[in-house]
Amino acid sequence: MDIIGIDPKQHYTKEEAKKYNRSRSIEKIQKNITLNLLNIINLKKSSYVLDIGCGTGFSMEVLSSAGYKVTGIDISESMLDIARSKGLDVRYASFEKLPFEDNTFDALVSISSLQWIQGKNSIEEKDKFRSVALEFQRVLKPGCIAGFQFYPSKEGLSYDAIVSIFHNIGFITEIHTEGEKSTQKPGNRYLIIYNKIDKISKDKNR
Repeated sequence: MDIIGIDPKQHYTKEEAKKYNRSRSIEKIQKNITLNLLNIINLKKSSYVLDIGCGTGFSMEVLSSAGYKVTGIDISESMLDIARSKGLDVRYASFEKLPFEDNTFDALVSISSLQWIQGKNSIEEKDKFRSVALEFQRVLKPGCIAGFQFYPSKEGLSYDAIVSIFHNIGFITEIHTEGEKSTQKPGNRYLIIYNKIDKISKDKNR
């Protein structure tokens, strides 16, 4: 779906949220992507995870089933109402203003959500992504990790430009691609960001 110029708060009406949640194909895709991401970031079982753009809770269900404590945020109350009906811990919040103290989370996860960050032009979009990246950095504990899967718009910032924004504020960044060693067409890309302490310690132990 081309989401340029679309406000998710207006797009995800109660009916659209119900339609989204009823879709078994969307549920399967979102849960598989979440499982793939978890295999990459390999969190400790005691981790407290923030699901950014949690929607109706498909990725949160995977995280909870895997044994993690998880809180979700989204800007669509219609989507959050469905997540709450599943017994999930969710809050209304924008990516740029997270209602949490500094250094709260052991990990951040976001599935198919960062593409909703938009601006009227490339300068405004860069500024918004930078604000979001700084907010992610604020709530993520030192030495911890985050993993994002998203679909950059053809008309917005490129994937590499978005990665550079995270890199330039001090994160170490990696990109993992499904099937990158396969002869088949590569699948989803996952942006993994590390606080430097964590990544350096891993490199020294190799």
